[in-house]
Amino acid sequence: MLVNGELALVGASGEFFADHAIRLKARSRAKKTLFFGYCNGHHMYFPTIEAAAEGGYGADATVSWAALGAGEQMMDKALINIYTLMGKFKTPIPGL
Repeated sequence: MLVNGELALVGASGEFFADHAIRLKARSRAKKTLFFGYCNGHHMYFPTIEAAAEGGYGADATVSWAALGAGEQMMDKALINIYTLMGKFKTPIPGL
């Protein structure tokens, strides 16, 4: 969601490792970008690729059933949606 062309609100279902939100905010061109996890009742972990490689709690397949890189894919889609709402693309993006 984009509020007043300046505030991007991104909600995702699950627990995303902090680096996902940090990277999304750094890549967004909205004046402010806020990321909300735990939306819509799904509570699976979404580790970063780096965290999955290092291991540790929430980063292995026993507690994170999502495909490796799923969090990055979701953040990329969120970024495309933000840019689309801001009118940054000259031609329509198929599937949006």
